[in-house]
Amino acid sequence: ITAAALITLVCGIVTAVSSLRVQAATAVREREFRILVQGISDYAIYMLTPEGRVASWNAGAGKLKGYSEEEALGRQLGDFYLPEDRAAGKPERALERARAEGRFTVEGWRVCKDGSRFWAHVTTEAVHDERGIFRGYAKITRDMTKPKQDQDRLLKTSANLDAALTYMHQGLCLYGEDSKLILWNQRFCDLYGLAPDALQVGMTAEEVLYAALSKINGA
Repeated sequence: ITAAALITLVCGIVTAVSSLRVQAATAVREREFRILVQGISDYAIYMLTPEGRVASWNAGAGKLKGYSEEEALGRQLGDFYLPEDRAAGKPERALERARAEGRFTVEGWRVCKDGSRFWAHVTTEAVHDERGIFRGYAKITRDMTKPKQDQDRLLKTSANLDAALTYMHQGLCLYGEDSKLILWNQRFCDLYGLAPDALQVGMTAEEVLYAALSKINGA
């Protein structure tokens, strides 16, 4: 009986020591992870409670949105949305999607403390503990204003080019360095009586000429 009791006691001590070591290692890893997250300044990384209130706030979030950690903690997610988006229920729907699907990614305008806005790429992920219990949301936000501005300028330039090609009086075909067709305007098709799908990107000049002459000869 005494031996069995001693064995049980030793096993209990070993188990307790092992548990303490695991807990200590976990605490160290969590502390190191918090330090890493807090030090990231290019991304806003923060946690939300299950109710959608800010529970943590890193340096990147403060830099991007303009709120200090003290000012941000406890704020509702909707405080970072445009008024019309809040009225439309977008913050709530984003959390619902993340909760239902595990992760939800979207782009849109977000508001800073001073009232200015930026184009954000936002990922929201539902967070569960080791027992599978839902604990809230992790959010990662990146400022994509500059890329969006570049893309908008490119789209505008492309739209202007399309308009110029469409309404110019001359027929135009543009070929690349490999002598393959890149683009053409409707006026070129009209001059030769070609259907809109008669020309295709990648056609050679000979193929374009053949299509045009075939239409003329056929007429």
